[in-house]
Amino acid sequence: MPDLERIGGLLQSAIDAGAFTGVQLAVELRGESLELCLGEASAGEPMSPGHLLPWLSAGKPLTAIAWAQLWQAGRIGLDDPIVEHIPEFGQRGKAAITYRHLLTHTGGFRSMVDVDSRQPDWPAEVDRVCRARLERDWILGRRAGYQARGSWYILGETLQRLTGRPLADIVRVDICEPAGLEDVWLEMPAQRFSDYGSRIGELFDTTDPSNPISEEDIWGPDAAGTCVPGTSARGPMRDLCRLYATLLRRDGTLLGPPALEAMVARQRSGLFDETFRHSLDWGLGFVLDSNHHGADTVPYGYGRHASSRAFGHAGARCVSGFADPESELAVALGVNGRLAQTAHVDQFREFLTAIYEDLEIPGSDLMTTMEST
Repeated sequence: MPDLERIGGLLQSAIDAGAFTGVQLAVELRGESLELCLGEASAGEPMSPGHLLPWLSAGKPLTAIAWAQLWQAGRIGLDDPIVEHIPEFGQRGKAAITYRHLLTHTGGFRSMVDVDSRQPDWPAEVDRVCRARLERDWILGRRAGYQARGSWYILGETLQRLTGRPLADIVRVDICEPAGLEDVWLEMPAQRFSDYGSRIGELFDTTDPSNPISEEDIWGPDAAGTCVPGTSARGPMRDLCRLYATLLRRDGTLLGPPALEAMVARQRSGLFDETFRHSLDWGLGFVLDSNHHGADTVPYGYGRHASSRAFGHAGARCVSGFADPESELAVALGVNGRLAQTAHVDQFREFLTAIYEDLEIPGSDLMTTMEST
């Protein structure tokens, strides 16, 4: 496998500029693995492949896959109204919302639960989502607006009611164990957090790179010990990469090929996302390559050279994990500093583009067409 000289230089330059203090990169290309770690996980602690970093929304596919396992087993339907499983959800105009709407972010009930960063109480948060109203003039499936937390509580609550098990246990047993994700947690017991010790990576707000602020409310023990289905996952980047490599194999370890193909097919195409303020395409719980909507403007994409079949999910301002079936590539990139939104998106676009170039993967058809005109 080629080396990672260009991306390594870009990452080191970003560390030097104060964008973050440490980074993990894990890559699997056609079954061959490569890792790169630079900088520090916390003050005086060199970053290693074994450090655990917050995934934030990059962990959403864990809950989506868990839901799809029940769908595959015939225990739930994609177009089931949510009220069939959570009757109290139907308040204030939401009775017709289905799981398809949740997984494609076309349900239209964004609320304060999506921006509340306090440590939540699960029943109270589910109640808050159930009491949220359908947004004004919303047409289900015809308008789109990304939801950070609210819809994921409903997916998680559905899983818990159908199985009688905590969501964090479902993820650990039914996803992490089969895929070999040894250090991935949606909810980490306090003793395990203590046992990890210095392997717990710190996270900083670097909106002002000259004044980094530790975000203990995201990386610390209270956050680690609280299950928030859309945002609380954490683990090393090598495990996030392994998750996507497992999906690329299509061997049924997590999902059979028919269910997996449905999850990463274009279930939502061309809709303007009213949260991200950009057109984005979506599968079922996965963000699909959307370079055709603007390769230099699309938020949280997979770089300029990703193929149209690439799928994955990012975590707010610090993580990107994805698979590109065209090149048999799985990538997980995580940093421990969070720049302002626009600066982060622009920076990660360059990082992910450089990974393709270092690996000598041909550019996407879109980029080839653009470069030839």
